[in-house]
Amino acid sequence: MTQSGRGMLAAILVTSLALKLLLLVPAHHTLPKFDSLSYVSVASRLAYTGEIKTLRAPGYPLFLAGVFKAGHLLGVEVPLREELMARRPEVGFDALDLARLVQVFLSTLSVGLLLWLTLRFFDQRTALAAAAIFAFYPQLVGFSHLLWSETLFIFLMLAALCSAVAVSRRPTLIGAIACGLLVGLSALTRQIGLVLSVLLALWVWADVATAGAGIGLGWSTVRAMLSNRSGFLAALAIVVATMIPIVPWALHNLDEHGQVVLISATGGAGLLFGATDDPVRVLREADDRNLAFRNLERDRVAGEVAREIIARDPGAWLERCLTHNLPALFQPVFDGPIKHLLWIDWGYREQPAWLVRALIVLLCGSYAALLVAATCGVWATRERRYTVLFLLLLAGWLASHLFILGVTRHRLPLETLAAVPAGFAVTRSPRELAAGLNTARLVGVAITLLALGGLLVMSDLGKIRMFWAAAGAKFGG
Repeated sequence: MTQSGRGMLAAILVTSLALKLLLLVPAHHTLPKFDSLSYVSVASRLAYTGEIKTLRAPGYPLFLAGVFKAGHLLGVEVPLREELMARRPEVGFDALDLARLVQVFLSTLSVGLLLWLTLRFFDQRTALAAAAIFAFYPQLVGFSHLLWSETLFIFLMLAALCSAVAVSRRPTLIGAIACGLLVGLSALTRQIGLVLSVLLALWVWADVATAGAGIGLGWSTVRAMLSNRSGFLAALAIVVATMIPIVPWALHNLDEHGQVVLISATGGAGLLFGATDDPVRVLREADDRNLAFRNLERDRVAGEVAREIIARDPGAWLERCLTHNLPALFQPVFDGPIKHLLWIDWGYREQPAWLVRALIVLLCGSYAALLVAATCGVWATRERRYTVLFLLLLAGWLASHLFILGVTRHRLPLETLAAVPAGFAVTRSPRELAAGLNTARLVGVAITLLALGGLLVMSDLGKIRMFWAAAGAKFGG
């Protein structure tokens, strides 16, 4: 990287860090809710007693517990569960603030990882643009203050991708094991990391087999892979090493519950939420009185009910997957920060209606801009190695969320990776873009944007109107 490039990178990192640190002040008042309350409760208990009681992925609670323990040594108070439900104090600094502070620095480190990753495939201007998009993307800035698992997962995912690229250039056993360990840690944070393991291993194998010349989509790449021993061994080592962090947790679950739970026991609930509009009502009809999904029995019941629904009308279920579950993953309203703004009793305190509505416009506008820029970048670039990697992960994400109800935060890792082709598109001149987009590629851009537009139209666009109206009702205007 040139000296001017290093200066621009420093400016991006410092400005992004300063923005996130500044937003920590109003974030102090936010309370953990939904998944974040579960994460923080498990972490708080672990910090106090050393016991971990959860059937969800344990990576993020373990991370929080580590922050809480470190904070305790520094005299930072760790809240008890009942304190997590109360209104936040006006002033002060506790373990929740410390966790947000650590996440801010973690998200800043992730910007550096994305830059390094992009430089392995593209030029400096693309890398700096991708880093800037990632550093200031409103959804990711907002999420760095929310106590959900995405900030940690994205960091681990990017670290694993960087490691995989290093292994593909120089396939060593130690490097492949290190890559697999990072993927395993990401899987303990978000179970989709298991999909990441297989896809990364395939990509490394193909990249080694083609000697980094650009992975093709024909039989020539398959033949090269089948005849390449070093690439296969590296891929195998990645998959095997992925299980190293996971096996101890699976053994813990076997000892604790008497059943094999590899990472998380939420598969039945996820399938039910993807199979019906009102899973709570359906479970009530199944006489499941406790709907908290906190043990194996409840998840088993949810899975059985979901499979009964699917068996009753497989065609209707498949139609729902394509017209409801998948579009839900792409809906434009990113409701995490918006909900915290609108619900004063556990949010960022009262804000002017115009500010909340401006944020809604910013979130929707930045999302649309990213979709368009990334689509143009994917089709315009002649670089195939990152493009294949991105498309592999995109396909894995879509397949994984086809049968469950996707939510907007589940797509954040994809938006992170989409910053790279978007960075390529926004740093090309019209002439450069035209040179990369022949007639066939222009048709590809049009079809892709139409498909994305169709998913957006099928998603719950009513949320935009709902949040817009809620801003006026709560704050005036």
